[in-house]
Amino acid sequence: MNIFTLKILGLWPKNDELYKFNLYSLYAAVSLIIINGAVFFQVMYIVFVHLNLEDLIDSIFITIAQLLASIKMCFFMRNVRILKQLRNNKAKRADSTDFVDLEDDIYHLLDTDIFMAALMMIIGAQCDLLCEDLKNLKNSVVSDFVASLIECIKRHKKILSFAEDSNKFFNQIVLGQFFMSTVTLGLTMFELSLVEPLSTEGYPLLFYESSLTVQLFLYCWFGNEVAIK
Repeated sequence: MNIFTLKILGLWPKNDELYKFNLYSLYAAVSLIIINGAVFFQVMYIVFVHLNLEDLIDSIFITIAQLLASIKMCFFMRNVRILKQLRNNKAKRADSTDFVDLEDDIYHLLDTDIFMAALMMIIGAQCDLLCEDLKNLKNSVVSDFVASLIECIKRHKKILSFAEDSNKFFNQIVLGQFFMSTVTLGLTMFELSLVEPLSTEGYPLLFYESSLTVQLFLYCWFGNEVAIK
């Protein structure tokens, strides 16, 4: 369902192809212009309401959310080749049994930020499995030790390659997320200073502030887990 939605939005060229000079690329360009057009008109609205502080801040909130979605869309289109490589990649354990089917994960998580956390979880889990395989080497007989060690080395190289491709895919997206979320946090704190925190106007701002903090915390948490492993 997610892949079908991406195709409708012009974000998923058929099969393993990339964007070429064809009708689908033209459709994707028109779709991108329409989505970015909403951002343009929202910016124009900010110009008209800049004298009203409350309306100005509310408009900036909406504009930042739309701009962030537009940035993610642009970088998604730019890095769709990397994502298709990840989609077609199946990580395997040293005993040749499937550990995780990345294709299934991408089908279910492609349209959410949780997909990025899932990539980091996969990398961490692969590292744990590799460590277990290395620990079990001491129980191997001499004839199997060398073969098992070679398999572990190959697996380690695959993990590093997968981590590098994952980083190439979402590093710019995460940068945009952190920048926009930081600006939004600052605006929320400013608006919170204008109202009574424990009031009907303050509670929504507090909850919104908390949700943004949790969203950024997820990236930091899973990224730190991978760095530790």
